Amino acid sequence: MVLSKKNWPFLILLSIFPFFAAAQERPILDWNFFKNDRPANAEHQAYTWAIVSYRYQPTQLKGDKMEVQFEVKLKMDTARSYFQADKRAAGSKLLKHEQGHADISCIYARKLKEKFTSATYSANHYQKEIKAIFDEVFAEMNAEQLRYDAETNHSMNASAQQKWDSYFSAQLEGK
Repeated sequence: MVLSKKNWPFLILLSIFPFFAAAQERPILDWNFFKNDRPANAEHQAYTWAIVSYRYQPTQLKGDKMEVQFEVKLKMDTARSYFQADKRAAGSKLLKHEQGHADISCIYARKLKEKFTSATYSANHYQKEIKAIFDEVFAEMNAEQLRYDAETNHSMNASAQQKWDSYFSAQLEGK
């Protein structure tokens, strides 16, 4: 899976509306998730799109500090995701790999929420500070997505895929 500024497969949308913190559940992909067949010009056999969005509400000014409440959401985007139809029968390995992309998105949605809620915000610059956290986590997530594909060779390296699957389980089980 290749990321570029022109076509981000893991798009994080910026939402600035009043709302509060919410827990993020792990999305589980199955064949029904993939509504679209692979486009003829697609580079990969499958693509999993996730949208991580956030909302915030400044709640109280305390001196020169602003308290802020957050909501972070992860939505799996079936409209932009695809899977090569003829790979479904023999593609459980590829489906599991795509689950890893969803897991990375979930892990980073949680990290975004954690960073938001643990930060201290200035009264005059909290919007910029929130955006800086968003930009940092967004960059980390995209680097992780690239590293995942490189190390697993898009699911072809079974031992690397197994290590990543163990990592995902450790990060997401019971949370």
